Amino acid sequence: MLTFVRYLISDVSLMPWRDEVDDNVGRIREVHYTIPLNAPFGPKFSNTIEKHLCYKQSQDGVLYVIDAECTPLGIPYADAFYVVNRYCLTRVSRDKVRLRVTCEVKYRKSVWGVVKSKWIFQSLSNARNKGN
Repeated sequence: MLTFVRYLISDVSLMPWRDEVDDNVGRIREVHYTIPLNAPFGPKFSNTIEKHLCYKQSQDGVLYVIDAECTPLGIPYADAFYVVNRYCLTRVSRDKVRLRVTCEVKYRKSVWGVVKSKWIFQSLSNARNKGN
């Protein structure tokens, strides 16, 4: 069991890289870990699955493009979205590497119903409180 104390990530399990039959992705692996949550309600920890995709455009020792698709489990609305972190490592010189990280939230399904219902509930509560 590995523990990343600085970020409080625990129970890290790295699966080996395997070749992927895809036009763009060359290798793939999964990483499982547990992260603490700091929310006023809900669970205090979340098991998380990261799927790492190493793209075929990567060139050993020169360029690596890896997407990490992070899916939290057991938290409210976790089935509605996931986060993609893209890591681009480019060799600049013999002893320097440039790292560029981008992040994107991707939605599997609409969360508008949840937002709308909370907005309606809040509006009704505010109107009721003003009436008293």
